[in-house]
Amino acid sequence: MPVSREQRIRQYLDLVTGGEGTESVLGNVETMAGGALESLAPAEAGKAEAAFESARAGMESLARGAEVAPEQLSDLEAIIIPELRPVYDIKDGTFTTLTFDGAPTPGHSLWTKLTSEAASKQRIEAALPAIGRIELLWNTNIPYGGTGFVVGRNLLMTNRHVAQIFADGLGDRNLQFINGRAAGIDFKRDSAAGNVFKIRNVRMIHPYWDMAILEVEGLPDNITPLSLAVADARDMLRQEVVAIGYPAFDNRNAVDVQNELMRNRFQVKRLQPGMLQGGFDTESFGKIVSAATHDCSTTGGNSGTAMINLATGEVVALHFAGRYLERNYAVPTGALAKDQRVVDLGLNFAGAASGGPNGWGAWWTKADSGSPAEGVNLVEAGGVQQIPGVATQTPPSGGVVVSPGGSVTFEVPLRITVSLGATPGHEAVTESVEREAAKPTPPGGAFVPKTVADYAGYKGYDEKFLSGGTKLAPVIVPMPEATDL
Repeated sequence: MPVSREQRIRQYLDLVTGGEGTESVLGNVETMAGGALESLAPAEAGKAEAAFESARAGMESLARGAEVAPEQLSDLEAIIIPELRPVYDIKDGTFTTLTFDGAPTPGHSLWTKLTSEAASKQRIEAALPAIGRIELLWNTNIPYGGTGFVVGRNLLMTNRHVAQIFADGLGDRNLQFINGRAAGIDFKRDSAAGNVFKIRNVRMIHPYWDMAILEVEGLPDNITPLSLAVADARDMLRQEVVAIGYPAFDNRNAVDVQNELMRNRFQVKRLQPGMLQGGFDTESFGKIVSAATHDCSTTGGNSGTAMINLATGEVVALHFAGRYLERNYAVPTGALAKDQRVVDLGLNFAGAASGGPNGWGAWWTKADSGSPAEGVNLVEAGGVQQIPGVATQTPPSGGVVVSPGGSVTFEVPLRITVSLGATPGHEAVTESVEREAAKPTPPGGAFVPKTVADYAGYKGYDEKFLSGGTKLAPVIVPMPEATDL
């Protein structure tokens, strides 16, 4: 049964307040309003005061269990979320509780320890130089792939789904860059760009977790690898953490709330505080994994973000996905410490990494069995096995995948395969991972708004797209007519 917007906001408040919900937030609305209105011009203050009054009324309705008007829900989201889980700017190796316009960042009153506690601030600032933006160094409309951070000598950790934008393979063998694609990392990218260090090698694309290890040559000595916790983040319920990464505009989230939260600044280095929320099962590359969860205000572009324990400065998890007003998912570094293949790479674990036992040895065996000599290697992405170089990211519903044998598979949302006539005696064998129903693009990727210029040169809909490059009679698929339904 679908969850209503009102229910999602109520559940979100319960999550971030530890079950205290609306009661603990209601008393803070007036304080929040007073602090915000002081820095505004009279005309803007009038609008803001009306929004706060609307949010307060909505909060009271939530507390009584009464129905909340849509406009009150919108004002609640736009005010409460930035207050409870704010986003701070990073510039020149430090972070600030002031916006670039000089106004106080929303939420500062709840997170004063970030700056008032010298030890906490020092831990955060020590981590900033080792976290960067994964740059895509070819002609692409996507400006960057996600976030990465240094975890060993010239070694970066990021998400598997980020690495697969430019690299083929699975496991720690037979890994290579997709022809014509290259990547690098920029450790600055706050208000300006910095030096880009080219990624020279792909050391691991983990077959079970959404994690990859990349190799960069020539990192300066002042970039110290971050320490990876061996303790399990799934056991650290309500431990305060900060996410440090590069959030992008994410078209799956409410636009007005997102703009308010990010202050209309995207794709730059940000600090996002929050809490760990225990373990939770979620889908990842066609299987269910027990992920660590958190409630920081991450968006697309935060893929590969380091989740840092505010009390120790250690990385406790690798962010890989999230659902708006629900929860965000991360790979616990404590689980990676139980993988001998990961440990053998020389990563900077904070304690003794056991190297096992773990529950994903069969996935390594499957990855090891692949070999270029056996034919086409299929790369998993979002539960579907795809041909490297043909589709490096999960196709959305309705996407088309072409196999080497000449068949076309697309979902509308039913899965339909049309044979276009493979050459006799050379029919390719492909492995299929069935799904119960078409799924949306997995969360966590970098989503960037398109402009008219991005579509220059497009010829529009081709009703013969199923017959392209074949000598068969045309298969005509007329463009559906738009209706009001």
